[in-house]
Amino acid sequence: MRLLSPINILNALAVPVALLLVLMILFSATDYKHSSSANIVAFIFLLVLLAWMYGVINRTYDLYYDQQFVYLKGFRKNKSVPLASIKRIAHVHNMQLNYRATLIGGMRFDRYSIAFDPAIDLDDQEILLLRKKDLERFIDAVRRCNKHVVIHWKNA
Repeated sequence: MRLLSPINILNALAVPVALLLVLMILFSATDYKHSSSANIVAFIFLLVLLAWMYGVINRTYDLYYDQQFVYLKGFRKNKSVPLASIKRIAHVHNMQLNYRATLIGGMRFDRYSIAFDPAIDLDDQEILLLRKKDLERFIDAVRRCNKHVVIHWKNA
C-alpha cells in the first residue's frame, strides 16, 4: 500500500482549529463583562466552528492506494474504493496565488482533487502533494483500472 495523501485530515482541520484557538484567546483575554449580544455572537461563532470541524471529520479521509483500490482512512470510518470508480483527477487552481501551489512552512504543495463515481456517494477529496512523482504513480495505477478517467493536470 502506497501513501497518496496521509495528511488530508490534518490539513482540513488546520483552519477551524486555528480559528477556535483565536476565539478562545480573545474570549479569555477580555474581561467577563461582555454585553449579552457579544456573548451570543461568540457562542454562534463557536457553534459554526464546531460544526465545521464535525463536517471535516465525517467527510475527509487520508488516502492510500494499491493496484486495485484507494483506501480512505478517516477518524470515524474507513473505506476502500476500487480505482475504477475514480472519474477525475484534477489540479486545483489557487486563485489567491498566481501559481498552482499552496505554500505551507515555506514548502510548495500542489493541490489536486479526486472525484469519485456518484453511485458510491463519496465527496471529492482534495489532496496536497509535495512530489509529483507520487501523483504520477497514482495516475498510472488508476489508468490501468480505468481507461476513461479524466486527468486535468500539467506536468510542470
